[in-house]
Amino acid sequence: MSAPYIDREKQLRSVFVGNIPFDVTESELRDKFEQAGPIVSFRLVHDRESGKPKGYGFIEYQDVATANSCVRNLNNVEYNGRPLRVGPAAGGDQNNENIKALQQALGGLQQESPYGDPVDPTDAPEAISKVGYSALHYT
Repeated sequence: MSAPYIDREKQLRSVFVGNIPFDVTESELRDKFEQAGPIVSFRLVHDRESGKPKGYGFIEYQDVATANSCVRNLNNVEYNGRPLRVGPAAGGDQNNENIKALQQALGGLQQESPYGDPVDPTDAPEAISKVGYSALHYT
């Protein structure tokens, strides 16, 4: 079995959990998510400086079917007054924004601006005039 296959399999078994109440313990969360099946690993994300939980984490299950069951049965379930956001940890259009936010929060890839590189306000008129004619017209 090759490494990329193992990595993809692990991704499919992993679940993103968001909107976690800040007053809930890791043990309580583990108990809640073991309702779907046995957990291989569980990780809450904490702020580096304060050490406080950020309100989201990741769970790895033994198999894809259990991870899918977790998403199906625990997404939007109210827990301590908050609806949990549960979805695949990687892939899928629903989680692209979550992945980008996590990458930025963890110091990873920076999201590219659709407006181009930042420009000093004093240089803005010149930068605008350099934009090509075709970029200003929609086709």
